Amino acid sequence: MEIWQAIVLGLIQGLTEFLPVSSSGHLLFFQEAVGIYDTYNTALLFDIFLHLATLLAVIIIFRKKIWELIRNPFCKTNYCLLIATAISCVIVVVFLLLDISMPIRALPFTFLITAAILVAVSFIKPEKIQPNYDGIGYRHGIAMGTIQGIAAIFPGISRSGSTIAAGMATGARREEAAEFSFLMSIPIIIASFVWEAFSSDGGLGSIGAWQMILGFLVAFVAAIFSIKVMLVLIKRAKLYWFSIYLVALAIVSFILFW
Repeated sequence: MEIWQAIVLGLIQGLTEFLPVSSSGHLLFFQEAVGIYDTYNTALLFDIFLHLATLLAVIIIFRKKIWELIRNPFCKTNYCLLIATAISCVIVVVFLLLDISMPIRALPFTFLITAAILVAVSFIKPEKIQPNYDGIGYRHGIAMGTIQGIAAIFPGISRSGSTIAAGMATGARREEAAEFSFLMSIPIIIASFVWEAFSSDGGLGSIGAWQMILGFLVAFVAAIFSIKVMLVLIKRAKLYWFSIYLVALAIVSFILFW
């Protein structure tokens, strides 16, 4: 892997992890289009390493909320995070045991699925929120955890976009659904890293130390930026604007991979 490729991958991961466009789909698109990696194991290890950079960004941005959750370990939010993470992990493990993977030819369609989700969620009105709404609850955690597990299996389905949509569809306020979606990424990224650390052979193939360092730093800085942008957009803008970009990307993916 060239240094510029590591930087580009870090930039893609950092910018797209928290914007509703699917970081996994973008990484797969770029990797397949350019042909970067020598082995699948190398690709997976580097992707997980980039996810650690975005994990650090989430921890820094939401450090006050995370500290509050640590100080109150038996609060409802922690229970909801536990439920969401457990559901996501079960879904991922089932798919892994069944050896189900998504072919690259399906990427245009998963991008279109995300675009459709963003259009649909844009029509959810604030008054749809239940009158007795008191923050993120168990129904939100179950719905968002289920969608997160599915998004983890199918590149092109945005984790952030689909989980925020699931939260809003079950009555959560969009700002709280977005915050919970970001918090949900912490345990699932840690779980992914642990799984890969124990299941891989430890080889990084063509990836050197500078590629790892630069990729991590770029992903971290880009993730900080994208989180702040998303927090502003979730309050002021309709998410369906991202669907236009996703439809265009789906068309390009179809041309390249079919």
